[in-house]
Amino acid sequence: MLGARTRVRRSEPGRARVLYDTVIAKDTRVVPGERVQDVTAQPDGTQLLEVSGPPTATAGSVLVLGTSAATPSGLVARVQDVDESAGGTAYTLVPAKLTEAFTDLSFSQQVKVDLTETTAVSASTGRRISARGLASLIKCDTGADFSVTRSMTGSLALTFSAGFDATNPQSSFLRAEASADLTAVLGAHLDAAGTCAIARQQLGPSIRFTPITFSIGPVPVVIVPTLEFFGEASASLGTSVGMDISGSLTTSAWAQASMAGGLTHGFNPPAAHFSKDIDYPQDVTGQLKGQLSARLTTELYGVAGPYVEVNTGPQVTFAPTQVPWLNAEHLLSVDIGLSMQRCAQLWGADLCVKFEAEADKVVDKSWPLFRRDYFAGPTISSAKLAPAVRGQQYTAGLTTTDNRPGSWRIAGGALPSGMSLSGSKVVGTPAKTGSYAVTIRFTDSEGRTDDQDLSLTVLDGASFKNKIITSPTGKSYLIDADLQKHSIATTWTYFCLVDRGLEAVAVEQTQIDGFPAGPAAKDCVSPARVEGQIIRRNDGISWVVVGGERHHIPSKAVDVCARAVHRRAVGLTGLSGEAAASIPESTTKYDCSIEGTVVQALDKPQPYPAYRISGGKRYWIADGWTFDYWKRRVPVVASYDEAAIKELPDGGTETSRLDPAAIPANSIIRRNDGISWVVDANKVRHHIPYARDDTCWRRLRGFAVTATGLSGAQASSLTEGDAWPCVVGPRVVKSDDGASYFVDGSNTRHWIPDTETFAALSRSYEVVGPWPADEVQTFLPGTNEPTMLDPEAVKNTLVCRNDGVCWAVDGNAVRHHVPTYGDNVCWRWVNGWHVSRNGVSGEQANSLAEGDAWGCSMNDRIVVTNEGPAYYMEGNTRRWIPDGYDFECLQRGRSVIRGMAMSEAGNLPETGAMPAQECSGIDIVTIYSPANSRYVTTEVNYTGNDQAMVRAERTAVGSDWERFRLIGDCASRCLIQSLVNRRLVMPQFDYQGYAWGEMRGVSSNASGSWEGFRLVGNCSTGCAIYALGNGRYVSAELDYTGKGYGMLRARATSVGGWERFLIR
Repeated sequence: MLGARTRVRRSEPGRARVLYDTVIAKDTRVVPGERVQDVTAQPDGTQLLEVSGPPTATAGSVLVLGTSAATPSGLVARVQDVDESAGGTAYTLVPAKLTEAFTDLSFSQQVKVDLTETTAVSASTGRRISARGLASLIKCDTGADFSVTRSMTGSLALTFSAGFDATNPQSSFLRAEASADLTAVLGAHLDAAGTCAIARQQLGPSIRFTPITFSIGPVPVVIVPTLEFFGEASASLGTSVGMDISGSLTTSAWAQASMAGGLTHGFNPPAAHFSKDIDYPQDVTGQLKGQLSARLTTELYGVAGPYVEVNTGPQVTFAPTQVPWLNAEHLLSVDIGLSMQRCAQLWGADLCVKFEAEADKVVDKSWPLFRRDYFAGPTISSAKLAPAVRGQQYTAGLTTTDNRPGSWRIAGGALPSGMSLSGSKVVGTPAKTGSYAVTIRFTDSEGRTDDQDLSLTVLDGASFKNKIITSPTGKSYLIDADLQKHSIATTWTYFCLVDRGLEAVAVEQTQIDGFPAGPAAKDCVSPARVEGQIIRRNDGISWVVVGGERHHIPSKAVDVCARAVHRRAVGLTGLSGEAAASIPESTTKYDCSIEGTVVQALDKPQPYPAYRISGGKRYWIADGWTFDYWKRRVPVVASYDEAAIKELPDGGTETSRLDPAAIPANSIIRRNDGISWVVDANKVRHHIPYARDDTCWRRLRGFAVTATGLSGAQASSLTEGDAWPCVVGPRVVKSDDGASYFVDGSNTRHWIPDTETFAALSRSYEVVGPWPADEVQTFLPGTNEPTMLDPEAVKNTLVCRNDGVCWAVDGNAVRHHVPTYGDNVCWRWVNGWHVSRNGVSGEQANSLAEGDAWGCSMNDRIVVTNEGPAYYMEGNTRRWIPDGYDFECLQRGRSVIRGMAMSEAGNLPETGAMPAQECSGIDIVTIYSPANSRYVTTEVNYTGNDQAMVRAERTAVGSDWERFRLIGDCASRCLIQSLVNRRLVMPQFDYQGYAWGEMRGVSSNASGSWEGFRLVGNCSTGCAIYALGNGRYVSAELDYTGKGYGMLRARATSVGGWERFLIR
């Protein structure tokens, strides 16, 4: 254990006698109280300590101060700074743990109190109740005169002890003991018949002793004991009677809290002696009884400076209970209410938690101190005898429950040969083994007896000779050749003896008790069990066991190396010199060195912490470049125990370094203030002037950043050349926020407002990115890029400005003005050019080169609109074609433009309708329904929705109402034109109910889907008319009446009589 041990015995007049041991840690300095001048708190939370004389501590040391006027509670703190002046020394202090100052802290405090106290009270009454003195306490009925006296003398002894070991917290403990040696006298006298009683009262005031203060080293401790006595008595007799009884007792109890064993307690049975003096006639009736009790409370406080406070409250209490006659009982009640700030700093978190969890009532036991009933016989309390060992001296005591005086004898059976009963003890040396039954009789001073049957077993000790015996509780002993038992104090001694060939036997505790006790077994260690491990003696000397020999570890550095590098585990600590010496010592010291190396702690997460070891000190390597620098120069050693490495003296942080060879060529390095350089192929660094240059080097040139956070010294290890700017432009740069910029040759960025402009620029310049938006912003801001049209996207198309002016863009992306609306329509419908851009700005239009104007003519073409009207084009001027017949004649040999909306065609100039046309190849026919022998006619005189209804109603052909033209190839698709109004026949698919599919001659749309028909079959003998618009056959509705009779409807899904027609 590190540190120097000081043994102190202090005894001062008027104070308690104190024994304590303190082991002070190596870096701890104790300052005598007389040197302390002042202690003041500072605004930053530190404390300023001023002492006389030169400094005795350095920064990092722990100071411990005893009690003084400036530090009434003592002080434990760590030195942060030292300032020496002519008048003394000033220390700047920060909080420290008590465990940093002491590796071992223990004390034993004894307090002894002498007590003599006698009081008497009495009361007398006549015919009616009255009282004198303590009238509220003594109560009598009529005719009674009752007096009570009581006294108590004796002594009480209190012992408190505690121990703390930072290197072995499991051994820490707190112990409180109380013992009593008391004599009590209680007298009660009753004159005349009646009943009186004195209630339970405190016999005198509570005795709160002056606080006992002392120090454990520099740590002050305070003990405050309090003592109280209580008594009560009563009488109920038919005549005068008196009684004086006295008793003495000796007893003790203890309670202990420890890290290893938790909370334990114990009690030593009392020894009591009594005498009596009772005066009463033989024919007395009634009873007389009394009771007295005592209660002792102690409080223990420990204070370790303003930073660590411990307030434990162990209480040992003697409390009364209610039992008849003269009785007192001892109640051990230990309530440990630990209220610790930073309790782990003194005891450790595990014990603190245990205390808190069981703080309410840790121990609640009671034992009788003494009890005497003069109207009952004696009782032998000894229930059994411990076993004896043949040939070994034996002694066993016999007791009664109240320890009353009397005589002992054997009333039956016999003890083994060589043994006898001597007074109250069974003694002798048994000669034979076996079990023996004996009856013991006790006779008290009044001749009353009690018998107790006991048995005694005599063991054959030879069977346990030179063996290890172990009790059910785990305690082990060595039985030697003389049958003496030797306690085995340590686990390693137990296994050492086992490894030496001694047999271990489990026995009952009663068998162990039969062997006489000798000195403890010699401490030893089995080399095989610590092979390859480190063992430590209790004075700190250490060895490594290799090949069954211990090799001395000569220094702390070697110890650290053995654990951290050689991975030697610490097997045993705290060995006695005897135990260590049981392993042969080699003349060769253990060799392990990390001096002049770099140690990497591989037991920590990556990046592994690293330290350079020099001069026995450790220097922390703060960065990878410094580690790389040393790795290229000294050996790197793997460590598996960083905590062990940190036990070496701290040399601080290693100076940062950089090996130029570690920096890749064509990369970027950065200093910790952000300044950056490009490192060329010759390992010369070139300053990067601006952030935009940095972005260019990384994003455009692809140079990686290989070092950041370098110190000035690390950066300066590379030769510096001229500055290296970097130009991005002219390029298009995309940003990861969706924006794009054109960056010119001065690294100025111009925002690209739309995708069209982006596409146009990307055809001429390289596109890079996307780059992070914050890096793109490092380029100098410029004006927005003008909007443009993408030349490739508008070739051989029309583009129109937002004021309606349009151009035709040729294959070279040259725009040509389209002079008129008709030219525009012609370019689209004749040349097939579409409008690729509509509503462009003048800026966008001007981005294309302009050539001569380009007109376009639709002359001698037919335009058929979506809505039905058709036009003949003379140049770009339209003339209406009034009917399908004329349309059929005009479209022959001409180009027909279909699909133009009327809204578009209507904006072309118009010069009137085309004249009627005549042409060959168009049949004029009649349509006859055989089902009703009627001709089909067009009812042009009908109005409304039935105007020009087509129906089979005429009995003869009278005019053009019954004539029709078939236009086109009726085998695939043809039109049926009503000759009377020159309109095309079409089914009304937009009608509902009975009128759905009604045939009417009202259409002028020769290209409409409703106007197409196909003739199915031989129309000379009968054919069907198939409507292409809905895939139904035309039927003559002969069941209709009135003006709807014979209406033709495209509604049949099959051909029947009503669906057959003669067309000729």
